[in-house]
Formats: sequence, structure tokens, C-alpha cells
Amino acid sequence: MQFFCRHLRMQRREASNILKELKQQINTKTTRLNINTENIWKSALKGFRQRNFRPTNTIEVKFTNCKNRIKTDSFTGSKHLFFQLLMLHIQNSPLFEGSSAKNLSVDPQALKENLYFEAGKMIAVSLVHGGPSPGFFSKILFDCLVYGPENVKPNLDDVADAGVAQTIKKIKYSESLSSLQSTVCDCYDFLAAAGCLRPVTALHDKDMLVNDLLIHHVIKRIISPLESFRQGLKTLGLLEKMEMHPDAFSSLFCHKAENLSAEALCDLFTIHSSPDVNKVGGADFWMGYLQDVESE
Repeated sequence: MQFFCRHLRMQRREASNILKELKQQINTKTTRLNINTENIWKSALKGFRQRNFRPTNTIEVKFTNCKNRIKTDSFTGSKHLFFQLLMLHIQNSPLFEGSSAKNLSVDPQALKENLYFEAGKMIAVSLVHGGPSPGFFSKILFDCLVYGPENVKPNLDDVADAGVAQTIKKIKYSESLSSLQSTVCDCYDFLAAAGCLRPVTALHDKDMLVNDLLIHHVIKRIISPLESFRQGLKTLGLLEKMEMHPDAFSSLFCHKAENLSAEALCDLFTIHSSPDVNKVGGADFWMGYLQDVESE
């Protein structure tokens, strides 16, 4: 477990360094976003679509809530809070389905309005401008983005819809040819709609049928949203870096938060001390204090 946590922190540091490189594209010209936190998505969308918005401009955020004006300590604090609220909204929006590890959904109206593209663009801008990472992608979604959907093999755990998952399980766990044929008959409309109807003459035919259903429901069904989302993630060169460094970026996009340990917290800081202070002694005291708190 300790090795895993250390490896994860190394991956995140690598991704952080890559994002710092991408951040060098940001210039000093400022674009102001007027954000209403009570309708974060609508105001963010309006800001990102305004004619003078450029991802390479420095972003300045002004919260416009009259009744509930949000105060932050700095210009940077306002921007970080905005991206934090925006990532949370995107995570829980109809653009995604699933519980903690999410895949893209299929929303025809969102496709028509190009919202998958906008969400991808917002995530890219957030990361390069120093905002929080999404942290809610399923592994299958992340793999489709960086390796291509044609190179990904889904499994039952990737099916977010409980009803669909149950249907696939019935087929997968059929123990006889007669029970398999009966299940296929019961699911005829579902299989036809998915384009997965095939002759079932032997029990092992269920394996190919299950594979077809998984590929349809998890991958083929979301191809249009996926491609639009990918185009958005290309903003500021982010997707290209994700494809080049998938292990590093997976820690930002889809890894669940681990328990915060004394060692992990200590690694977040670099100790700077004046010449007349014992740096080693200070570091030992700090680590000892963290370990004491952790054990309580």
C-alpha cells in the first residue's frame, strides 16, 4: 500500500510538471468571466463562448451573485474556486453516467448544442490554468480517450445502467442452451435495438453475444459524445500530452482519492528555513507532529 501511494504521488508530480509546461502558453492578456455560482454551468458556458475568449489568455473571475457574494482572498483564489465549482457541476451533469467512476452518457440535446465539446474544453482549461483535476472518470472512459475506443475491451463493471447490466448478466450466466435461448427470446427487442441479434445454436455463443453487447453499450453507443469530448480536450494541447503520458494523467482523471497519510502530507511541502535554523531538526519535528496527529 505504501509503495502504491508513493507511485501515485510520483505520477501526479509528473502530470503536474507537464501541466506547468503547457501553462507557458498562457499570456498576460486578461479575459474576465462573470460567474453566477447559483448557475455555474450557464454562466461558464456564456463566458467560454464569448467572442473575445481565448484559452491562452489569463482568466479573471468575478462572482456576480448579488445576494450571496463570495469573497476570496485573491484573484487566484476566485479562479480556483470557480474551476472547483465547475468541475463538480460537470461531474454531476447529465453528460455523464455512473456513480463514482463515470462514463459519458448519450444526451441528444447536449450533442446538438455541442456541450460535450464545451465540457472537454473546460476541463482542459481548468487543468492548464492551475485548477483542479476532474478525478471522476472511469478507467474505460480514460482508456478510450488516450488509446482509442477500438483498442479498449469493456467488461460488466463498465455498464452504468443497472437494467442493462442485469440483462447482460442473464445471458452471461445462462447454464444451458435452452435457458440461453429463452433469455435471448425475452430480450429480443433489446438485442435488436443494439444491433446484436445473432443465431444461438450452442451455449458458448453467449460469449460472443455478451462481448457484442458490452462493446455496443459501453463504447459504440457513446462514439459521437466521445469524439466531441475528445475535440474539447485537445484545447491547449492537453489531450496530446495525455496520449503521450497516460499513466501520469490517469492519476488526475480517474483515480479515487486515497487516505491522507502523514507521509503524503509531508511530501506536499518543501521546507525553507533561515541559515541559523536547524533544517533537519525542523523537518523531524514536522514529520513527528504529523505522525502523532495521524495516530490519534
